[in-house]
Amino acid sequence: KVQGSRPMAAAFNLQNKVMQAVAADPPLRDLAHDAFRSFVRSYATHPANVKHIFHVRNLHLGHVAFAHGLKETPTMLGSSGSARDRKLVKAQ
Repeated sequence: KVQGSRPMAAAFNLQNKVMQAVAADPPLRDLAHDAFRSFVRSYATHPANVKHIFHVRNLHLGHVAFAHGLKETPTMLGSSGSARDRKLVKAQ
């Protein structure tokens, strides 16, 4: 319970705690990266009649990463973390 605090400060503190938890836990970080990639992919599949509203080029990827508890935008948008892991295991 947050007492005597403004809602924006409480939201900021909560976001920081989420980001710290994601950064500290590698499996959770991998899930956040996969969720980020899935969100961006799904955003790009909107029908043509609403593309002018939901165009992926207008999407701020830094804000999306922040919303998923990530401090920075993940690389490799085209591949999932689990697929990358399978390739690494297969190569060994």
